[in-house]
Amino acid sequence: MKGEWWEQDAFWAEMRDCLFDRSREERAAGEAEAIVHLLGLEPGARLLDLCCGTGRHAAIFSRLACS
Repeated sequence: MKGEWWEQDAFWAEMRDCLFDRSREERAAGEAEAIVHLLGLEPGARLLDLCCGTGRHAAIFSRLACS
């Protein structure tokens, strides 16, 4: 197999259902809001995104005024 893992069609074919499942996107807002509540985050709070997924939570945190 040549190239990097992210260039391999086989990787994306195997991970497609897990990474891009619509139900995961639909749950993300509630999950992000729960995290904000549990951690007591205020607008302007700083969060670190470790780039471990598709960014579905990071986008919501941004809309919730986190940076």
